[in-house]
Amino acid sequence: MIGILLAAMIINSILSSINYRAGTREKREVYKDVIESAIAATRPNMNIRLNSNTSSLLGIKYYGDMVKQVGDERVGGYEYNDAARLAKNDRLE
Repeated sequence: MIGILLAAMIINSILSSINYRAGTREKREVYKDVIESAIAATRPNMNIRLNSNTSSLLGIKYYGDMVKQVGDERVGGYEYNDAARLAKNDRLE
């Protein structure tokens, strides 16, 4: 029974990885650009550099550090963490 669960988890992980790397431009990069653009539009003095990992059940996790620019100075210490799951029609929930 445990072997079946482990095999299912491995297969799911492989399918998730293939899904987010499919297409002419990787889906993870497209979603990353959307998140970075949304933050840039709503918080113009914040810069973010995102990293991503696929997770179980066609999910993906984004994380990174945010840096706030105040005058000529850059202030760090902000973190961004978010997880999304692929829903029907390639939309994120």
